[in-house]
Amino acid sequence: MFATGVFSQRGRRDQQMCNAWNHSAGCTCGWGGEGHLGSSSGGNFGYYTAPAPLRSWDLERDTGTLSHRTACWWCGAPVFFHRSETGGCVLFDELRPPWPVHSCWQIHSSDRATGLSRVEKELAELSYTGKYYKATALWRVVPDRKGNLVGVNGFVSDNHFCYLPSRRQYLPASRTGRAGAVIRIEVLSSNQTVFPFHVPEGVAQQINNFDAVSVRGRWHKRRGRWLLLATHFTVWRAGEANGIHWKPFPDNVVVSCSHCGIRMKEKDVWGLDPDYAVECGACGAARGRLSSDEFKSLCRRVVKEDRRRTRASA
Repeated sequence: MFATGVFSQRGRRDQQMCNAWNHSAGCTCGWGGEGHLGSSSGGNFGYYTAPAPLRSWDLERDTGTLSHRTACWWCGAPVFFHRSETGGCVLFDELRPPWPVHSCWQIHSSDRATGLSRVEKELAELSYTGKYYKATALWRVVPDRKGNLVGVNGFVSDNHFCYLPSRRQYLPASRTGRAGAVIRIEVLSSNQTVFPFHVPEGVAQQINNFDAVSVRGRWHKRRGRWLLLATHFTVWRAGEANGIHWKPFPDNVVVSCSHCGIRMKEKDVWGLDPDYAVECGACGAARGRLSSDEFKSLCRRVVKEDRRRTRASA
């Protein structure tokens, strides 16, 4: 219990200063909002409402590539909100040439601020930081009924090379073998599905989050798990007809071993060597820590020695 003497000594000052308790109707102390707006319905308690945190990003002010799958705020059609790397916002029906601008964006040009406010709210709900947000969508982690081939148009929702440190994966054919680093690039398609494509590290480091892309790939099973390898990867720049193209892996990448030539079945052990060529489990174990060139040189020496011994014994 509070001592009564404290209140009696400060009684006069308490009459002049609000103590955030039983606010008068004309109180403007600011606790709980302007006046006593934050008080309870009974008027007995005052609550302080902390101001909303200031947002560090602004769609129109900032530059840098940004893509977001949303619905048109005028007609409700599914569209892509896109900001180019130099700034400037627009709604596209598709993120690729010929870059069809959504008709409502032009028809309602005087009311674009309303739409931008809606996109800002959606991005804030996705915890957008000004550089990145985690897209919420369906995930495709196994092939569908159409087969192992995949074709996707959309944007990069998460490039795992951009993490610190980068999230590298290695796919050796044997536990002791060396392999080239592979990076997962998650692509959000136009039908709101995320596809986890895998590309060599050298390709991944040239791709940014939110880049508009067209990707083709093929599902392969490795050690009981499905892996989606990108066979064609194109990055588009808004408004440009020509993109930047890569062929990360051959169309039929996992068919035969690049060293011994044996055709592999789905259940066979396989992996990627340091040059991203496919090798069988036997060649991977034999190669060990050697590079691809060193292993090929060793194989040639073994073949020559075997032929020499064959001729000598004949």
